Amino acid sequence: YDVPEKPLEISGVDSVSFLERIFTRRLSDLKTMRARYMLACSRDGGLVMDGVLIRFSKHKFWYIHANGNFESWLLAHKNNFDVSIRDPKSWALQIQGPKALLLLKKMVPELRFENFKYFYAKKIRLDGTKYLISRTGWTGEKGFEIYTNGRTDQHEKLWRQIMSAGKELDIKFGGLDSMGIRRIEAGILDYGTDIDLRHNPFEVGLGR
Repeated sequence: YDVPEKPLEISGVDSVSFLERIFTRRLSDLKTMRARYMLACSRDGGLVMDGVLIRFSKHKFWYIHANGNFESWLLAHKNNFDVSIRDPKSWALQIQGPKALLLLKKMVPELRFENFKYFYAKKIRLDGTKYLISRTGWTGEKGFEIYTNGRTDQHEKLWRQIMSAGKELDIKFGGLDSMGIRRIEAGILDYGTDIDLRHNPFEVGLGR
């Protein structure tokens, strides 16, 4: 799936304290190249955004979300925190389904899955280009996401590489409608459809 997810990069010496002010979960214990589902709430508890936070290093994070202008929310709360907030211009693809990890193994034969578990992230190299991948998704299926590096990447080439590697696995590409059906079946909430500012996390089963 070619999805509308938009990573935002947050970096700087105050990044952890800043993000712990923004989100409802602690992240100081989040290990490098691991991911965590994170909620942002308004002052009165309404859900502003949900998404996945990936930690690259001690002071560098990506927050991947699909809906809304969350960059403005971050900038509005930056205050005196020593942080930088930018759009890395990365495009995201989701490869989801029972054979998704078989496809990943074909593309990256040296990858060891005991070191790439659910909600882990990793840098891989495909035909000389480095990409970020994460064991995450929006379908409830096995799968992964791959993130490009910006406008300098050869995006069509990457698409062809994925489709070629997945040909023997009967790979298909689909739109968000079919993806939406699968996420409903899996019980995954969609911001803007199922949850928004009118709801707090406890009302929608996200209290934990």
